[in-house]
Order: sequence, then structure tokens, then C-alpha cells
Amino acid sequence: MEVIAVAEEREGLWQIITRVLIPVGLLIAGSGFIVGTVMDEWGLLPKGLIIGGLVVMVACIAINFNWIMSEISKRRTLIGINVMIMIALALFVLVAVSMINVRHYRRIDMTKKKRFGLSSQTLSVLKGLKEPVRIITLYDPKNGWLYEVKDLLEEYDYNSDKVKIEHINPFLEKARTQQLLKELKLDSIEVNSVVVAYGDRSKVIKNADMIEESFRTPYNPYSEEPPKFRGEEEITAAIISVTEEKPTKIYFTTGHKERDPEDYDQNRGYSEVRTLLKRENYEIEKIDLKKQEIPEDCGVLVIAGPRSPFTEDEIDALRDYLADEGRLMVLLEPLYIAKRSSGLEDFLREYGADVDPSVLVMNKVFILPLGVRVTPEIYLSGGDEYPYHKITEKMRNERTVFLGACPVEAKEPDETLGLTSKTIIKTSDASWGETDFSNMKNPRYDSGTDKAGPLSIAVAVEPKAPEQPSPYGGPPMPAPDAEKPKGPRLVVVGCVEFASNSYSGWPGNQDFFMNCIGWLAAKETKLGIRAKELDIRRVTLTPTASKAIFVISIIALPLLGVLLGVGIWVIRRH
Repeated sequence: MEVIAVAEEREGLWQIITRVLIPVGLLIAGSGFIVGTVMDEWGLLPKGLIIGGLVVMVACIAINFNWIMSEISKRRTLIGINVMIMIALALFVLVAVSMINVRHYRRIDMTKKKRFGLSSQTLSVLKGLKEPVRIITLYDPKNGWLYEVKDLLEEYDYNSDKVKIEHINPFLEKARTQQLLKELKLDSIEVNSVVVAYGDRSKVIKNADMIEESFRTPYNPYSEEPPKFRGEEEITAAIISVTEEKPTKIYFTTGHKERDPEDYDQNRGYSEVRTLLKRENYEIEKIDLKKQEIPEDCGVLVIAGPRSPFTEDEIDALRDYLADEGRLMVLLEPLYIAKRSSGLEDFLREYGADVDPSVLVMNKVFILPLGVRVTPEIYLSGGDEYPYHKITEKMRNERTVFLGACPVEAKEPDETLGLTSKTIIKTSDASWGETDFSNMKNPRYDSGTDKAGPLSIAVAVEPKAPEQPSPYGGPPMPAPDAEKPKGPRLVVVGCVEFASNSYSGWPGNQDFFMNCIGWLAAKETKLGIRAKELDIRRVTLTPTASKAIFVISIIALPLLGVLLGVGIWVIRRH
């Protein structure tokens, strides 16, 4: 009898253990699913937990099958099953709603400077895509920048159905990585890179190219700013690069002491402009009009700050170039700075840009703690200072700085050319055009000889659009863009310093220069505002405010809860 009792006792203990292992197995399998989801890596650990948990659960169910069937037939069990089914249905509805929300949603960036949204430049590029573009990441999952890249690419995917995003783990998906190399005809791809592919063309962006490191400075040797992520700039530039059939060539003239795009000098150099142009897939060349003809592949011709006159033959070459629908950008300086005339004034006046190099634009600014000062630096902050034009339409809130400018007024071009000119940059009312340089240490506005502000310092010239009768009466309306005639485009700016290495760091200066190039090259889809810096805001509390927060959060609110509880208890007692 004792042997039978011991056997029954062991059998009862075994049944209890196997019955307990049923939910334990389900818990182990659920843990494996959670681990794989969180780590975003379905390796040996999550797969082992899922398979092991399911095996334990199924085996224990088989062992206790008769007991489970008998328990199900009981009324109490049926009620419990009904409750579980209702809970499962509620969870199913919740999961279904969540899945619908994941697939159909709207992303809204609530930050002031659109920290988590795409810039208007990127949106305009995405809008212009006609064929699918693949963006593939090959990152080590342990790389901290992977999450920044994924979050950014979600914005690209959300804003364009032409963008296809793929994520590859090069360590676990080696076959897929090799297949990608074969498809794109690449020998190798560095780990922690992004590949932008369009047809058989591709461009690889290294992670290091998307990170802008900040270094210690002599003024602050013990601290450094955190690195900045500029992935949007690099990825958008790559999309432009691979989707463009043939890169546009920008030619800079030489032979007249112009600014050189290969000059890295901090003051006169134009190397930063060269970097900006190459980043947007432009090719940079130099040309001497005394020795060479303007080639047919010249997308835009740039004359940047000449300090010796152009010959008649060179000016005739410019006329012929514009007559053949050429695109020309001219940046000039006042004679006070350049010392010699460029000889282009009469030529530009024919096309509606009246340059007066004998005048230097001065500006009154308020500088703390010095007060009001007169300077040749012109600070513009938007509004009426940027008259409406394709070049400036997205710069209404941008700040630009121009140093050493001369007036450039929009005049009626020669009627035979069929062109129209328009001012695109104006100075403020606090500026004037200085004509007397004998007292530049203390310049003052002279109403008898100086030019009163505001003054135009940049003009854009383009073919005149044919007019059509207005359906509402009144003056005629311009014809739609599709009906505009083809012809030359010209931008004349009375300042060359704004795009130099010393001033091109201003985001507004970069935008203005690149927008001028984009408009001249008829690539308005590229126009837009570059990425802004982080909007860092700090809250500084006074001692009184700190004490008030402490008293309210630590003392007043808990005490209010206690008083409410006591009040309810007293009411219920009576």
C-alpha cells in the first residue's frame, strides 16, 4: 500500500509540474518574440526561446490532454474561457487598430525649426522624381547613428512613393549584401554606409560623411559641441546625382583677377562655393575668354569680381552666348574696392541691369554696446528686402550679409531682346549710396550727392512672358509657365564678397547663391532652404520660481490629495 501511495504521490507531483509548465512554455516563447523584436535581430537566442517554449508547452498539453478536456467541460472553466475570448477579441481589435495606424498615418513636426521634418529643398527634389529610387542602409546594428538614419529615411518614404527603403545587416545577411554588390556593379561597400541607387547608377554615402564633428577652439579649449547629423543634405545630394542624366557644368571666368573657386584663402577664396556646387552634382570648370570660346556644355557662366576690364571681343562673346539662350551670373564690386572698372557696365545695361560702381552702399546698424555705427556691411532679414522672384520666394525669413556692394537697378532692357528685369535684393531704409570717399572714417549721408536708400543690389533678367487677357477684366495676365518663351537668363549682383569663404558660412548667403545658380540652370526643383541648426532652448529659473515649483509639486499637490481623501472619508462616515 505504501508503494502505491508513493507512486500516486509522484504521479500527482508530475501532473502539477507539467500543468505549471504549460503557461511557463508560453511565457518563454513570448519572451523570445519580445527579445527578437526589441533587438531587431532574429538570431540564435530569440529563435531558441520561441522554439523551446513552444515545445515545452505542446508536450505538457499532450501529457495533460484528458485533464484539460475534463476541466473545459466544467461551468466555471467555460466562464473563464468566455472571459479570455472577450479579452483576446479586445486585444485583436487593439492590434488591428494599431496596424491600421502604422500603415495609414500623418507625421507632423511640431518643432519651431522643423527639426524632425525634411527641408523644402528635399521635398521639391522628391516631388520631381519620375522613377523609383532605392535607398539601402548597410549598418552594424550596434552603430548609434543607425537610428538617426532610419528615422530620417522614414521621412523620405513618407513624403514620396517613389522612394524605396531597404535595411541590410551586412554581418547576418551576407548573401543579400553580395547580391546588392552584383546588382550595382560595385567591388565593395564600406560597413555603416547608405547606398542611393537609380537604375544602374548608384552613389555610396559613408557614415562619416553624414557626421559633422565639432572641435575644440582656442577660445574654448575644454569643451566641444556634440557632432551634428547632416544626413539629409548628403542623401538628397546623392538622389540629385544619380537621377540627373548629365551633370550641369559651371564655368568661372579667369584672366581679370576674378575670384577663384580653387582658392582656399579665408578672405578672397571661393572654395566654399565650389564645395556647395559639387555637393549638388555640378561640375566646375574655369575658362579664359581671351583664349577659349564658351563651350556648348556650359550650363552657367560665372564672372566673380573682375578687377580688370573685359575686352570688346570678350564682351561680344558674352553677347553671342546670351543670344544662344546662355545663362550668366555677374558679381561686381564698387570702384572704391576694385580700383578698376570691369568694362561690363554698358553691356549689362543693354540687358536691363544698371550697375553704378562709383557708389558704395553704406548701412546704419545698432551694435551693442557701441550704439549706432555706419558700416559697408548690409544685413538683410527678409520681408520686403527680398522682392518676389523664383530665386527668393523661399527666403522670406532668411538672413543674408553683403559686404562692399554697389547699386544694381532694374531697367527696361533693349526692346529687341524681348527681356524683362526685376530687382531681387533690396537694402533697408537705413542704407544709402556713398559717393564721396574722402572721409570714410566717419561717413555721413549727404542728401545733395549721395543716393538715398533703399537701394537695389541684385537684378534677375529673363525672357518676357507673353500676356493673355484677364478673365476677370483689368490688366493682362502673364501666360502659364508652359507658354513662356525660351531665352537667356542673367543675374547681376553688386557684391562679390557675400559668396567668399569669409561670408558664405551664412545660411542665407548659401541659399541665395545656390538659388541663383539653380534658377539660371533652370533647375528650380533644387531651390529650397538648407537644413537649420538645432533649436536649443534653455529655461532659467529664479530662486523664487524654484521654491514655488518645489512647494507646489512636493508639498501642495500631495497635501491636496490627502485632504480630499480625508474629506471623502468623513462624508462617507456620516
